[in-house]
Amino acid sequence: TGPKEVRTTEIYRYDDNNRIEHIVLFDQSGMEDSAVFEYNNKEQLRKITWYNGKHQVKKAAKFRYSGNRLLYIRNEDGSNALAGMIRFRYNGPNEYKRMVFDDHLKLSFSQVFVEERDTLNYRNVFCYHYLSADSLNAIETTRYDNNGKLTELISTGPDRKVTDYLTNIYDEAGYLKEQTVFSGSKIQATYIHELDHAGNWLKRNRSVNGEIEEIVTRSLTYSSENPAKKL
Repeated sequence: TGPKEVRTTEIYRYDDNNRIEHIVLFDQSGMEDSAVFEYNNKEQLRKITWYNGKHQVKKAAKFRYSGNRLLYIRNEDGSNALAGMIRFRYNGPNEYKRMVFDDHLKLSFSQVFVEERDTLNYRNVFCYHYLSADSLNAIETTRYDNNGKLTELISTGPDRKVTDYLTNIYDEAGYLKEQTVFSGSKIQATYIHELDHAGNWLKRNRSVNGEIEEIVTRSLTYSSENPAKKL
């Protein structure tokens, strides 16, 4: 049997600066969900609001900055009540801490991110997960090439033993070509993209161990004669 067909529709709208403005989602029953993105006068993301099919607010996220640095994200439910908070603390240009709080502002967990450059000038980010101030429970290391593409991800436990390992290879257009995941067993997925005149993909085939598992198609409408490349 071939891949199971799932009829869902996602519509993405971008502004003239190639920023996402609006997402509309339709499931198999035709139910519509949507998200609206708002930006401040510095072109920073200011707010995301999610709506249900009746255009009622489901939840929202508000972003606050100090200069170019994100200070906190306030999550709210449909009645504007606090649903959680994420705070950021910076310890230098290459290190910051992310603290996640619940709706009672009780700390749920925290993460410390440290960035380094290797001999190839690739960006390596080390993420240390803490369940409490002195309880390290996992470390995640991600590596990015000079185009900002994720090439490697390594997850380890507090004993530094590897639990998950992922590698990505990209094609000449910058799209994911091959992904290998080790998580108990090895899974190798390959991707084939069909592109339009702007270099954006219209069809994506995903195969695992040589068998097609997923086919995704999309259509793009441009408001400009010279459209920018999107995701």
